[in-house]
Amino acid sequence: MTTKTAAPPRWSPPSLAVAAIIISSLAGYLLAAQERVLLVAGYAPILFAALASPVTVIVAGIPLAALNPRFLGGVPVASAMIIGLAASWLLGLLTGRWRLHGVHLLVVQLAGWLLFAHLRSGQGQNGFRGFILGLLLLSVAVSVHLPLRSLLTASSAYGVVAAVVTLAGWRSGTRAAGVGLNPNYLGLVLAVGLVALLGETLRTRRPVWVLGFALTASALVKTGSRSALVSAAFGAAILLLSGRPLRVQAVALIAIPGLAFLVPTESVQSTLLPNRGALEQSYNSSLRMQAAVSALHAAIEHPLTGIGYANFPEYAAADQRLGIYMNTHNDYLRLAAETGVPGVGLLLTLLLLPIGRRGRPLTQNERAATALIATYSVGLLFANTLESLQVTVPVWVLLGSLWHIRTCAPTTCAGANAAVAHSPTVPAIPRRSDLPRARRHG
Repeated sequence: MTTKTAAPPRWSPPSLAVAAIIISSLAGYLLAAQERVLLVAGYAPILFAALASPVTVIVAGIPLAALNPRFLGGVPVASAMIIGLAASWLLGLLTGRWRLHGVHLLVVQLAGWLLFAHLRSGQGQNGFRGFILGLLLLSVAVSVHLPLRSLLTASSAYGVVAAVVTLAGWRSGTRAAGVGLNPNYLGLVLAVGLVALLGETLRTRRPVWVLGFALTASALVKTGSRSALVSAAFGAAILLLSGRPLRVQAVALIAIPGLAFLVPTESVQSTLLPNRGALEQSYNSSLRMQAAVSALHAAIEHPLTGIGYANFPEYAAADQRLGIYMNTHNDYLRLAAETGVPGVGLLLTLLLLPIGRRGRPLTQNERAATALIATYSVGLLFANTLESLQVTVPVWVLLGSLWHIRTCAPTTCAGANAAVAHSPTVPAIPRRSDLPRARRHG
């Protein structure tokens, strides 16, 4: 006997009025720094699309985020997309279409701690706004059941889009920079896309993904970003080793560093970093190390509240150990210095908790999503990208999807089983010898 599933509630005029109020409130606060009238013509299509089909908006928005297009008036499409999704999400919570989970309390705690550090700093909203919008997107992804396979495909397209634009504008003898990002930020975008493309290539063996992988790898090398190369290598290792027997993983962990020592360093640098000299790399590494030491001192001096969000550059300029106005080039150290230990602790909990084992082996899609999150998490050791939606959109969405799978029980979250199961259950076909008996008793 089959049971009918209740249709989702329709949006009523009062509900749309509530959504309009939410939209105007969020836009007024988060986008006030634009200092211009927000055009209704730009926001209306995304708002109505998000109300009608938030899953479609999210999947389509991932590759679009790589280009960071803007509406008339300079409003980024990614910001408009997230605000529209937030309105749809809040409306869904009010009507019972979706529900809150325990992880939302964790997100609220991190957002509240960031707001406290931001208000103490007295800095502008530019960077803070991107981080908060990212957490808002994470909250939406936790509640809304998203097809993990489609998200991974969209993340692969995200890398291809960035690679094509980068290669089209690259000039020989220079470090590649494109889609409005510097080489290191662009490198992390390409690293995330490269690991997604590796997963698609291994899963489908289709030439289109092999070609996309080659284009993205070429663009990544042309950025000359050491941190992006390390992040991509780490993510690829997670993807290839996840689900393997422990002995295989142990042998790989021993063999890979050993092989790295055997390969001549100069040949590797000339191949992977052709546009960067040894002197430049040494100088940059020295500055980053000094910035890390300065950030550690700030975290030790202010372990609970930090020095205030976005205040580290001024702190570094006044620090005798550094004396240069620069950021930490490490978002974990930045949060520790600017928001204290609670801030970085909450972020690590958000990143690490959903990728652990849940009493069963991870599916292929979950392993691929975990590899992408691991790629980005390693990249945070070398850059300050938490504020850039152009870099973080696919990561927040995939992280929210993994949290959804972790927290949703089959009886409480619609669609959770579909995201977890490898394939739908197929009823057994009766054997020929059983058919006569089945007819007699039927």
